[in-house]
Parts: sequence; structure tokens; C-alpha cells
Amino acid sequence: MNPERAPALPFDILNVYFGSIYDPTMHLCFRLDGLIEEERLRSAFMLALESDPYLSSCYVEKEGMAYWEKIPRNRLDSAFSFHNINEGDSAPPDVPPGSVDVYSGPCAAVAVYRMAGRGDVLTVSVHHGCCDARGLLDLSSYVFSIYCRLGEDGSYIPEFKGWYDRDAKKILNRFSAEEVEAEAGKEARITDRWVFPFEYRGRGTPRYVLREFPEERLVKTKEFGKKHEATVNDVLIAANILALMEVRDDPSDRNALRGVLTSADMRRHLPENPDYSVENLSIAYMVEISLEEGVGMEEAVPKVAAITRDKKSGAFGLFDVQLYESLYEQGLDSIRNFFKLIHSGYDTTSLKNPVFSNIGIIDERRYDPGQGKGREKLNVESALFLPVICRPLGFLLSASTWRGSLSIQCGYEEGPYSVETVERFLDCIDALLP
Repeated sequence: MNPERAPALPFDILNVYFGSIYDPTMHLCFRLDGLIEEERLRSAFMLALESDPYLSSCYVEKEGMAYWEKIPRNRLDSAFSFHNINEGDSAPPDVPPGSVDVYSGPCAAVAVYRMAGRGDVLTVSVHHGCCDARGLLDLSSYVFSIYCRLGEDGSYIPEFKGWYDRDAKKILNRFSAEEVEAEAGKEARITDRWVFPFEYRGRGTPRYVLREFPEERLVKTKEFGKKHEATVNDVLIAANILALMEVRDDPSDRNALRGVLTSADMRRHLPENPDYSVENLSIAYMVEISLEEGVGMEEAVPKVAAITRDKKSGAFGLFDVQLYESLYEQGLDSIRNFFKLIHSGYDTTSLKNPVFSNIGIIDERRYDPGQGKGREKLNVESALFLPVICRPLGFLLSASTWRGSLSIQCGYEEGPYSVETVERFLDCIDALLP
């Protein structure tokens, strides 16, 4: 019998291949105020995997084509894990959850960390080849909803989603050829101009470093942004750029274009916002500004805001969609050559623009676990995003918001990157934010 499979589309394939640059596993980390029913959660996650064939597949390449290929049911069980954490031992977010192997599947994982006397920590993980950060938010909400339904009806089975439409062409097709061409004409080639300071190339120990800001800091940040006709995201990007300049301490960064790669969700172009959108529909774009010696946030934020306002107008992002579609149409060799070109650039210049990704608000209304062990009400005390883990030359800062509290997170490998330098970088951002 031939295996059940569906074509892997351009955004998926490129995000699988980006695994050559970083560990492309993302996580949502939830701290609970009590104990979850782990067997019911296991059942809920298995039902989520079985209802979505993409999640219960692995990535394969055969005869010049890329596919999502269903894996046997008995290989799904390993994607759920339970850990008893003794007093003094570490759990996420202090240590990274395990990575997801997209080549063996499934594409997602759930883990429960039972903290001695402190309630549970729950992580939902996904490989970026399967979906972007918005997809991880939707998947996590889906697992929570099934868990709750099973508490009401132990025989509940969610509707089978089938091989649903994940093709970015649904966005491209909403615009005319003239609009796409006009947008392409506005796009400048991304040029790597700087790199986060690193010790050496190679592998190290995966780490996360975090900063959590109370609600009053986010309120002040919003007020500061509003004064400059800027969003919180604009303020964070500006702080990121200035902090990078601080830790690099390189005179060549002043009076020169310097910036970060950031992301935008192409779902903005769709007429409706679906509750479940586990797919890759985010693109990257550059925000670059030039700053003189001694200037700070008052000067940087308006410059960033002007760029993002312009970028997010009209048919923004269609150039990337069209580029990926063009590579895909030329075959896997074209995509491989695209990555060879990327790697050759890193080898010859040792430059790679740092990345900033803000996944926005983790809406608590979507993550209500209902009842836990003993049928007691269970609540999520805190939730945050744990990004992909980078090694040189890649470097990523991410942000997420929970109940008005902003957190920034960095995933990196200790050794190639110095703990002290990464900590100082986040301290700089802390000092720059209002």
C-alpha cells in the first residue's frame, strides 16, 4: 500500500531547510496553578495529531518532490512526555524542551513537567517546517479545547481536518499581477551588514535567557510609542537595534544602515481570520535605520515606525510569496541552491543580520484548561513563547505578551555565544525601554 501523503509547499520546504541555520523548534510554555490530568491531556494531544494529517506526518523527499507523509499510529505516542521534576531541578523555561524531528515525525510534541509542590508546567512544541508562530498558538488552543471537551465527554473525537489548504497562493491570488509587480519593485535585496558578537562557530549547549516586564512597563512603552506614532513593536525593534550597537561597540555601526530582520503575518491579506491556521504564512523583512553617535530611542523609534508603516501598506509581502513559489516551480535543486548561496555568503563575510520576532498577545481566553486532577479548577498562571535556538551566525530575539506583561526571550547556544554577552544585550534593552 502506498503511504498517504500530500505535497509540501514552498513555505514549508524553506522552513525545513532553515534547520541548517538553527534548531527550528518553537514552544509555548504554560505554568499552571495545579496539576493537569496527564492521561486526559495525552488523549487530547493524540486526537489533535490524528485529526490533522500534517501534524501526524514527517517530511520526505522522493523522486525530486517534497511531501508530508503520514506516519504509523504507534509512532505518535513518543510525542507526548511526562517528567517529574524534583526540588532544585530545572524545567522550561529555564531549560529548553526537546526538539521536534520533522524527518521522523510527528511535527508537534507536548510535555508535562510536574514541579514538586509547585504545580505543572506544560509545553506545546512544533517544528517550523509545519507552521509559524501563529500556527503554534492555534495548535496549543486546539489541544486545550480537546482536553476540556474530553472532561465533559470521554468519547469525544474532533472532526478530521483532512489535507487542508496550506498554499500561500490563496494570498497571491487575491491581488492582480500589476499589484504583485509593483510590490516587487519596492523590495530591496536583503544585505547582511552586521552580526551579534560570538565566540566561535560550532555547537554548544542550548539555553534560553528571558526578561519579563510588569504591566506598568508595557503601559509606559505604549505611551512612549503613541507619542511617536509608533507601535509597541516599533519601540521593541528600535531598542533591539540600539542594544545591538551597544554590545557590539563597533564604531562602523554609527552613521551606517543597521537593522534587524523581522516578520509579518500574511494572514492580514485574508478576508477572515480562521480559528485554526496551522500553516506557514509569515514572511521576513528588513528594518534598517542610520543613527549618529549619542542618539537614542527618541530618534530611533520614529525612523522605525516610518519604515513599518510603509512596509505594511498595500500588497506588502507578496514579493516573498512570489519568490518562494518561483523557487518551488523550478524544483528542489533550485531551493537547495538558494540555501547554498546563503551559506556561501556566511562563509565569506561572517555577517548575518539578527532577527526580531514579536508573536504578540497570548490570549488567555483561548487557553483555559478547565478542570485538573481531582476535578478542581485549573488556571494558567503565565504563558510565554520560547523561540527557535540559534547558533552563529544566527541570532534571534522574540517577544510575547500575557495578561499585560511583556516578556522578551532569546534562544542561543552557550559556548559559541557568551552567556555574559547575551545577558548584557537583554540588560541594554531593559534600560532602553521606558
